[in-house]
Amino acid sequence: RYELGDSRLDIENFELKSFVEDFTNSEKIVFDETGINFSSNIESGILCQGDIVKLTMVLNNYISNNSFIKFFNSLK
Repeated sequence: RYELGDSRLDIENFELKSFVEDFTNSEKIVFDETGINFSSNIESGILCQGDIVKLTMVLNNYISNNSFIKFFNSLK
């Protein structure tokens, strides 16, 4: 556990592929509504350390700010 000012990071080990799959499954409605077909090709067994809750919050904020959607729509 690390402290940054008033925030705390709960560092834990996690498998990257599982994290990405869980996140994309939780955002499936957003991807479906915007027509984004999200897929990943991450090998199993890649271990990471980080604050899963904070990382998920960052990714959710990125999506909700439409930066993510605008980026992928620009690739079409």
